[in-house]
Amino acid sequence: MWVVPAIAVLSWLAMLAAVLAGSRGLPSGWDLSATLLYLPAGFLCAWTFTAVSVKASGTERLFWGLLGAGVILYLTGSPLWSPVRGVGSTLTFSCYVASNALLFGALLLVLSRVSRRARYVAWLDALCVMSSVAVLISYFLATPAELASGARGWQEALVVFSGPALGAGLLYLSLVLLGVDEKPPFAGALAGGFLLLLLVEGSYLAIHHSTLSGTGLAEPEFWQQFLWVAGPVLMALAARNSCPAAFECSPWELGVAPEKHAAFWFGLLSPAVHFTVIFVWAALHPPAPDYLLLAGAALMLYFALRISIFSYAVHRLRLQRDAAVGRLEQGRISEELHDTLKQNVFGAALLLDSYKKTKEKGDAAGAEQLLDGAMAACREAGH
Repeated sequence: MWVVPAIAVLSWLAMLAAVLAGSRGLPSGWDLSATLLYLPAGFLCAWTFTAVSVKASGTERLFWGLLGAGVILYLTGSPLWSPVRGVGSTLTFSCYVASNALLFGALLLVLSRVSRRARYVAWLDALCVMSSVAVLISYFLATPAELASGARGWQEALVVFSGPALGAGLLYLSLVLLGVDEKPPFAGALAGGFLLLLLVEGSYLAIHHSTLSGTGLAEPEFWQQFLWVAGPVLMALAARNSCPAAFECSPWELGVAPEKHAAFWFGLLSPAVHFTVIFVWAALHPPAPDYLLLAGAALMLYFALRISIFSYAVHRLRLQRDAAVGRLEQGRISEELHDTLKQNVFGAALLLDSYKKTKEKGDAAGAEQLLDGAMAACREAGH
């Protein structure tokens, strides 16, 4: 069909036009190798997401459409990584905000379809993961105010600061998708793509945070640009493994296995681990900043809210499971009654046929006996 290549080419040309217009003719700060990485990657993402979205339908189409739009906006207008990063306009910042909103919306949408249990608390857990990573960055590296003092303004400072936090939230949601029962076939590659984006955002802040607060935004290294391009490409490759069955949730779905829950709560993305490290360090190196105490209070409220929501989710899912079991049991009983009725009616028909033949032979006593048997079979079917 001409629709797929037409939309893909138009998306890529629009992205290229925005880049060239924003960078006034040449990608700002990019050499030939970085440009050769960026342009084919943008075309591959535009082509793949368009093709999958056109062929899909319903929730599957909406998911890949949101994800593809988020990736294209991220490649086009990221104030830190895209070729227009030197411009610092409100348009690039808006593209960055919109891209992250679309990516979060896509992941929450697919989680709501794939996992009945995870969808209740996944958004809250992702919000807490982002908040704890933000506190971790503020305490050990730099606060947004410190970054804004050296960057070209608050927009650039917020992008640099929020990159690892938003990346951690996206990675968490993709890992939940990877850990649910009967995970979709594209979950592994999707999680790998978000992992690369988190690594490149975190590495940039970790390496350049000391210079960001003094001299402004530093140019990314080539290996960082390579990982930044590889993340969306991996997501585009994940789209090729899409199937409609992946967006259907079984009534017997149990969510995430207990060992995977433990891996999260004691892993690198765990808010509990983050705040444990921060509080222990603050106790050994007083005084603690005021925002740290507020973050601890927010953490306690998060745990209270999560326990309440999870209890509600377990209760609701138990009711849904009981209702599903009742429907299955009713279906089984109805099927058994239907089979019994068929057998009785068939038996009565055979007896009536035998009654007719016996009566034609002149055996009145035998015919009467067969008729009584047919009437008994009909009475049994009626009960």
